[in-house]
Amino acid sequence: PHVREWLAARSITVNEGLRYPYSPYNFNLLYAAPMGATGENNSHLMHALAGWLITIFIFRTAQNNLGPFTAALAAAIWISASKWFFKTSYIELGVALFILSGTIYFILWIQDTSKHSSLLITAAFFLGLAAGTKYQAAIYPPFFIIAALIYERRPVTWLKVSLAFLAPCIFWYLRNLILTGNPVNPLAGNIFGYYDWNEADFTYQLFDLKNSKNFPRPEIWLAFLVLIFPIAWRNNSIRWMIFLSIYSTIIWYYTSHYDRYLVPQYPILALLGAIGVSYFLQLFLSISAGSDKLLKIQESAIFGKVAFSTVLVIFLVQTLPSTAKSLARVPIDAKTRHSYINARAQHFGILVNLQANHSNQKIYQLGLEGGLFYGPRRLYGDHFGPWRYRDFEPLSAHDLHKKLHDNGFTILAVNRNNTKSIEGKQKFHEFFAEIIDDGDKAYRILEPKNLATEY
Repeated sequence: PHVREWLAARSITVNEGLRYPYSPYNFNLLYAAPMGATGENNSHLMHALAGWLITIFIFRTAQNNLGPFTAALAAAIWISASKWFFKTSYIELGVALFILSGTIYFILWIQDTSKHSSLLITAAFFLGLAAGTKYQAAIYPPFFIIAALIYERRPVTWLKVSLAFLAPCIFWYLRNLILTGNPVNPLAGNIFGYYDWNEADFTYQLFDLKNSKNFPRPEIWLAFLVLIFPIAWRNNSIRWMIFLSIYSTIIWYYTSHYDRYLVPQYPILALLGAIGVSYFLQLFLSISAGSDKLLKIQESAIFGKVAFSTVLVIFLVQTLPSTAKSLARVPIDAKTRHSYINARAQHFGILVNLQANHSNQKIYQLGLEGGLFYGPRRLYGDHFGPWRYRDFEPLSAHDLHKKLHDNGFTILAVNRNNTKSIEGKQKFHEFFAEIIDDGDKAYRILEPKNLATEY
């Protein structure tokens, strides 16, 4: 929805009718070009492309340093754990791409005996892209700063690193500071003061996170198998990846504890998981061969080829059937596309109706926020911010009508789960006239002069 507004305005606008109008949106900017040219379809492909780029980066990084078996296994772990995110628009996939890119360049810098600053500067740039995509990515720079200070303390280098980090993200934070007085609005309202959110919004957000607590898929936790192998700790690059994973996982566990917020660390965890499994198999080979040394998989050519082929076959068996089913469901014309989206997108029917027949109206919606992209642009209402539901929904029919009318709204659209309670308000139909019933409903907000009841 934010990208749609930017394209309509031909500039980066603050869209106060949408959720998180002041968040950083670096990765969303990449959606703008394909959406402007061909609609949202290619924007979805652009989003999925981030996941496939991560897959390539994981595979090539592991292949160059650890061999094809570990590379294939790391890529398989990543795809298995994250494939659901490929078909969503959750921005964590973009953050994961930038964090992985920054980590790769940081590891290359660690490996570089000359410590060329260009590698560290590039790492900082990618971390800046991540921080300019989602506030939560700001947990990563402190780790990299502390790690880099062990090797590099020259002020000139750190000035370049700082500029490289700030260049892709400073716009969003300065904009927020100027417009709201809070560089990380709506976070830290207790420090900088509240603007569009209030303290109750923030409390509700924390409550929502608490109720969403869960764990990632089990294959991600293979990463911690690597901790038991001393050989991993002796490798400087792997050791820093372990430290990064421990650091980010601890912060995740004690803050959100919501699997989606750990996705930016999934690529590194997938790499560590593959390394751990590889070491375990090497240990098995050593025991089987009666050796007191840990044999390398790549030293056993036959085993390496068999293991790589096995991982590849398992991966194909897992993915090909679902891929075939997905391709078979791809809509080929506007009618089948409409039916396809209607069966999957929340509240698609009423939102498309509103877009087609009432796009020039100012609409307040209750509970339809999951599909706002398909509705008209002048659509307001959310759990947070100035148009929060709890400021409207509890009101009597009279007071709800007055508040909506005074704010210029002409239509009220309601989720099917809320229609009973809304229509149950005393004298509701004296103030609102039903115009759409698609399960979800929409009502015209009657003008005061047309009311049967005195206003």
